[in-house]
Amino acid sequence: MVKYFTKALFAAFVMFFFHSTLLHAELDTIAPGSLLTVESCVETAVKHHPELLSYYYAIKAKEAQVGQVRAGFLPRLDFTYSYTRIQLVNDFPATSQKVYNNSDFYTALGLTQTIYDFGKISTNLEISNLKLDASHFDYITKLDSITFEVKKAYFGVLKALKSRDVDTVTVKQFTEHLEQAKNFYKAGTKSRYDVTKAEVDLSNAKLTLLKGENALKQAWVSFNNAMGIYSTSEYKLTETLSFVPFDITFKDAMERAMKNRPDLKSLTALKDAAKKSIQYARTDYYPTVSGTAAYMFDGSRYPADNGWSAGVTLSWNIFKGLETKHKVAEAAADFESSDSKINALKLEIQSAIQKAYLDLTLAKESIANAQIQLQQAEENLEIVKLRYESGLSGPVELTDALITRQNANLTYINALYDYKIAVAAIEKTMGR
Repeated sequence: MVKYFTKALFAAFVMFFFHSTLLHAELDTIAPGSLLTVESCVETAVKHHPELLSYYYAIKAKEAQVGQVRAGFLPRLDFTYSYTRIQLVNDFPATSQKVYNNSDFYTALGLTQTIYDFGKISTNLEISNLKLDASHFDYITKLDSITFEVKKAYFGVLKALKSRDVDTVTVKQFTEHLEQAKNFYKAGTKSRYDVTKAEVDLSNAKLTLLKGENALKQAWVSFNNAMGIYSTSEYKLTETLSFVPFDITFKDAMERAMKNRPDLKSLTALKDAAKKSIQYARTDYYPTVSGTAAYMFDGSRYPADNGWSAGVTLSWNIFKGLETKHKVAEAAADFESSDSKINALKLEIQSAIQKAYLDLTLAKESIANAQIQLQQAEENLEIVKLRYESGLSGPVELTDALITRQNANLTYINALYDYKIAVAAIEKTMGR
């Protein structure tokens, strides 16, 4: 129990925070144009995301089950009241039928207390507490997943904003190129083909910009959905798609994952509960000793006779058709199954860490390559512009240079986005 205490305490705090903010959710809306950090967006998701609600109530149900089991340590107080009316008819001989009427009143207040049950209640309580711990870790697992989705959506908006800006610049440059082509055509230094080609390129650039604006709107929708709020608002984001080094070795990432993953801790708690369930099933082999005491009123008329009783009861089931044996076998099988699930999850974690680490390495290297491509595309565009103005190149070459520079910009933006997501993914996989 001690090894789960810290996480369970943290989860309990999160539950309290979630529950209190849930009651005032309508007061916590985000005003359009608000300045948002990644952390504030995660807090919003904790307050509003509906998927967390089911995990919250799962914890409340487990807490109630713990309370039910703990009740077995306390005495049981029962009140009984009954009234019985009896009528007996004597038909023999038939000529002298007799009817006997009798009433009985019974009132009793009884107290029952388990004295010793060979650890049945205490073992069951340990099992319930372990399952409660597991539900806490399940909540944290879901919270980690939602946090990742919020980060992914947050940087998705930044990516869409940057991409839209690149498309806007491209439209502006093609507009300038069209004006330039028209002036050259009027001066007689360029043919009508240059003007037509520039008009087609501008139309294509405008269409690309429209698609980029639509992608940005969809990114905002996904962002609000990731936070669990119903809104069409747009906000100001403080983060940028900048490169911030995140250095970690594969060994460290694996060690952190095995130490911190809440889903692994949940399965470990359930495994411990399964082990305790074997012990609990075996308690059916042993008797239960209980103490009883009662005060009662009984009689056919008031005032009724009264008195008390007290005693000790030993209850021991000698034979239940081998039911206890099969319960023990079931519990043992559940324990072996939980152990297999842990091993399977560890294998899955190892694979996920490897993939996340490779993605992180690839994203980091892609940024460097994308920077070089962008620099080369910028230099090439300047050269082609000068060649076009000097009459040494045609409109096709200029169009290719503009599009190459646009694609290089988008590739660099995508590389930065992929790196941000790779960092968030490996953090999630490590169980941060």
